[in-house]
Amino acid sequence: MFDPSKYYFLVSDSGGDQIAAELRRLREKHGDDFLNRFKKDFPDLTIIIDLCANYDDETAFSEFKKYVFDQIENLESVWERMLIAQTAHKFIDQNKPALFALHGKIRAEIDKPRF
Repeated sequence: MFDPSKYYFLVSDSGGDQIAAELRRLREKHGDDFLNRFKKDFPDLTIIIDLCANYDDETAFSEFKKYVFDQIENLESVWERMLIAQTAHKFIDQNKPALFALHGKIRAEIDKPRF
């Protein structure tokens, strides 16, 4: 079942700050390959990084919702799909401003000039 508590760090200030700090650390250590390294080290966050790197906040939000609901549709039980979809939809919509803030932090870190 969709458990929003697993995703609270994404919508918290400290979660976004931790992701940005890790991106910064990896850029310093690995140079231009820092995004690939981040995805390798944190595979569960690959979708978030890809969406932030390739889309504006509104499009990334929309694509994230599609991704979550595509994952839900792959569940076997129709009842489980219904329950999880309802919880996920509410969680995502209620946290739209926080997800936009997360996008901004990640995108700012990705777009920083590399020297």
